[in-house]
Amino acid sequence: MHKEFGVVAQDRIMSRAPFKFDLSVFDIFNTFKAGATLLCFDWNKKREDQNKHVDYVALMGREKATILYTTPSTFITLMNRGGLSDSDLCLREVMYAGEPFPTPQLRNLQKALPGARIANIYGPTETNIITYYWVDKIPENDEPIPLGNVVEDTEILVVSEDSKRICEPGESGELWCRGGTVTLGYLGMEDSTKEHLVLSPFHKYPAVFWRTGDFGHRDTDGCLHYRGRKDHMIKVKGFRIEIGEVESAISATDGIDEFVVVAIPDDKYGNRLYCFYSVLDKVVLTEKSLTEFLKTKLPDYMIPYKFFLKDTLPKTSSGKVDRVLLADQIKDHG
Repeated sequence: MHKEFGVVAQDRIMSRAPFKFDLSVFDIFNTFKAGATLLCFDWNKKREDQNKHVDYVALMGREKATILYTTPSTFITLMNRGGLSDSDLCLREVMYAGEPFPTPQLRNLQKALPGARIANIYGPTETNIITYYWVDKIPENDEPIPLGNVVEDTEILVVSEDSKRICEPGESGELWCRGGTVTLGYLGMEDSTKEHLVLSPFHKYPAVFWRTGDFGHRDTDGCLHYRGRKDHMIKVKGFRIEIGEVESAISATDGIDEFVVVAIPDDKYGNRLYCFYSVLDKVVLTEKSLTEFLKTKLPDYMIPYKFFLKDTLPKTSSGKVDRVLLADQIKDHG
């Protein structure tokens, strides 16, 4: 990361991620390695929720921050609730990780920060950073941004679901990874470690890989593309779908702010999809209008069963939308 993103002593890097979130490794140690400046926000100061985002953007402007690395959910919040789009900032590089960035909203970020290069970073906590991709041009057809290139000292395999062969270009499979940043296992969780840490059947020498639980494919140029998590691939009415495909369609809706789709097991349909969303200020976006829009993008079985409009969506401490909490709300209330 230090080499690829060219961190220098003159950089002023925002400290955004909490210490238990692996994005903080970049913030802290790349800053120290370069002898740069780490900018810290006072999270303990009591503020109204909206003011928190405005104050964060103001800090970046006042302290002339040059690098920010955070989640797509955070970038969207800073744009829609923190005034990022209207601020005069010195950011030269921004990186996102932790979840896919809806392409229409990524386009808004590029417009908001015309002087900054944007990079998509991928890597589960158990592997830390294993790919990067410079987003120099956003696809006009709103296709997802690739995972891109494998970082140094890292090997990634795309493996078939039966774990018996390496997938062909364009064929989706699970991403297996090994390298210097990959974990040795889960502390006190031997069974879970054995499930994920596996000896490669594809090497002539002992090679231990981490099964990420993420699916993707390589194109003919060797570039990696993300397909989704194993636990986000479900069946609805007998059809196999990936939740990310539904969210990608929703992302093109005019006036939408944040959104997430969760699947709840259902005896009749296998699963039912529920969408939680918020809207931009002064926008009216009803369940009926959302459904009508999605009918132009998706088959009926992929359209969420119900939509829930929220003022804001709950976040985990890592800054991602809290899918588990929202799913539990549906289960609790039926």
